Amino acid sequence: DRRIQNLAVRQDSVFRLPTVKIVEPTQNTVLDAGTPITLRAVANDSNGTISKVEFYNSEILFVTDSIAPYEFSSTGVGAGLYSVTAKAYDNSGNSAVSDTLKITVTACNPVGNITAEGYFNIPGRFVSNLSSHPTYPNSPTISTQLNSLDYKSVGDNYGARLRGYICAPETGNYTFYIASNENSELFLSTSDDASKKRKIAFLNSSVAPKAWFTFSTQKSVQIYLLKGARYYIEVLHKESTGADHLSVGWFIPGTTSVNVISGSYLSPVAGIISTSSLGFTDTGLFTDQSQLNANSADDKSSVLTAYPNPATSKTTLSFTLENSQSQVSLDVYDLNGSKVKQVYKGDAVAGKTYSFEVNTSSFNGVVYIVRLNAGSETYNFKLLKQ
Repeated sequence: DRRIQNLAVRQDSVFRLPTVKIVEPTQNTVLDAGTPITLRAVANDSNGTISKVEFYNSEILFVTDSIAPYEFSSTGVGAGLYSVTAKAYDNSGNSAVSDTLKITVTACNPVGNITAEGYFNIPGRFVSNLSSHPTYPNSPTISTQLNSLDYKSVGDNYGARLRGYICAPETGNYTFYIASNENSELFLSTSDDASKKRKIAFLNSSVAPKAWFTFSTQKSVQIYLLKGARYYIEVLHKESTGADHLSVGWFIPGTTSVNVISGSYLSPVAGIISTSSLGFTDTGLFTDQSQLNANSADDKSSVLTAYPNPATSKTTLSFTLENSQSQVSLDVYDLNGSKVKQVYKGDAVAGKTYSFEVNTSSFNGVVYIVRLNAGSETYNFKLLKQ
């Protein structure tokens, strides 16, 4: 009868559950780590109101939203496989769970090195001496790649820029450190967008190699990074004379020591062609960079000079020896160790200056090495070609 029908309607309205469905993103979405993401759910209750919607990842609650539209937005998530559900509650305390949404977040794949650019013949020890120079940033003397954020014994009066991307191995708080002789600055972006970089550490003095804790400015604040996400990193370094080096290290979450950032976490910027490894690694023409540094263009006691340097179409090479020598040779080599020109071969009298005009218009490279062999002594000199 009618009384039984009315009772059935009332019971149906009491026990009717809310409905909930995740509408964004779609099933089996694949994202790069660090990519912004929004989860959005639609929830309804035919005989009441929705009080809240909870979002879960593999049954672990990570956010609750009580105001429609029910959603959660993140600037990015770490690499991994995610199983997301939404659970809606109505004003009577009844609940319902959505279907499971599968999301794959992929990690970056480090190339193994980072771009390094060197700017030679720039006096001064301040980074501003580099950044204000006409050759910076578009006309580096050399461009190459390094297999870690670390080098030593480049030379005198140079500036360097290292730039590329780091791939975070874990999600958590990282602390970055910089050590150099002489001044340096470390920048990190909040993503792989270079325009969002900010200075996180610097040195206005000199410290010993990998002396991370000498000055407070060498250390960044804790910076939260996502596993598998790619972040733009940049280092500026300025050296005047004397010893020189640069290292950038970090604390990875879960570790207890500072380690130089190795190539296993690094990738270079695109479109930079390597012109030389001289000065940044020991794999070029000279394995002993200190020999090259000891006779650089800025060492006024050097027996070997070039003017102008950098050269355009010609330069004059000169040398003066303290002691007379027989069978002196003066040659120009490229960075592969091949002799491109023999300038002089013969005797040399003590105290006499020997000068030779060299036509460099046919030199196609950027950096050359002038080598003077005089008895048991060998002098090396960097000759730059514009």
